[in-house]
Amino acid sequence: DKRYQDHFFSIIDVSEVWGVGRKHSKKLKEMGINTVQDLACSNPQQIKKLFSIVMARTVSELQGVSCIEIEHSPESKKQIVASRSFGSRVTELDDLKEAIGMY
Repeated sequence: DKRYQDHFFSIIDVSEVWGVGRKHSKKLKEMGINTVQDLACSNPQQIKKLFSIVMARTVSELQGVSCIEIEHSPESKKQIVASRSFGSRVTELDDLKEAIGMY
C-alpha cells in the first residue's frame, strides 16, 4: 500500500539504504535528502551525475522501477572435488580398503 510505503520511507534515515555509506549519507544530507522518502523523490539522473549509476538505480528501485533482477536460484556448481592424499604410495587393495574405511 502506497500510504504505508510513504509513511515508512519518511521515518527511515537515508543512511539505512543499502549502498549509502557514511560519505554518501553526509553528502545527501547536505543536499537536503535526509530520509528514504527524500531519496525516493529525487531525480535519478541528477543522482547519477552526483554519485553513480548504482545510486541512480537505487533511486529508481525506490520509485518502483525494477532495475536489478532478482536471482531466483544460484547457478549450479560445475564440480565438487574432495581431494585426499596418502603418506606413501598405496599399491595393495587391502591397504586401500583400510584407508577408505578410515576416511
